[in-house]
Amino acid sequence: MRKPQQQEGQPSIYRQGRSLYFFDEINNFTVAEALRLLQLMVNEAPKKSAQIILNTPGGSVYDGLCFYDYLRYLSCPLIIIGTGLVASMGVIIILAGDKRYVTKNTRLMSHQISSQVQGKVSDIKIDYDETKELEKICDGIIAERTGQSLKAIQSELKKGDKYFGAEEALKRGYIQKII
Repeated sequence: MRKPQQQEGQPSIYRQGRSLYFFDEINNFTVAEALRLLQLMVNEAPKKSAQIILNTPGGSVYDGLCFYDYLRYLSCPLIIIGTGLVASMGVIIILAGDKRYVTKNTRLMSHQISSQVQGKVSDIKIDYDETKELEKICDGIIAERTGQSLKAIQSELKKGDKYFGAEEALKRGYIQKII
């Protein structure tokens, strides 16, 4: 299999058969392309499983939540295979899969939501409240999909970046199998 030649500014996302290769950051452009390709797959065979091979440093929380919600909405069974690095919002995306796997040497990284807020004090307060709400949403997804308590998730993420490998991801419920 050969990856299509990537042009400057184009996402590293492509499709082969029922597989979508997502090797890029999560942003408006990459998510739109992934959703377009996934919708083509679903239109061709609504009940046949689709898979996403995921390697991402993460990215935008809003775009990641858009991606997550759409993946959970799909009518077909969804297999997500993490490889390389699955970080930040990538961890949320892998949790969208009906079947969730990682390769043996995959590294995952989860952390608190970050914000680059600046401006008037009133706007900073508004942005802070929104960031806290987004954090609640993401922590809730992790707790729900891994079976861990919300309190345990929140406590862990307050400590800073948390890197872990395939074995720990399996033990903690992020994935169902190491391949």
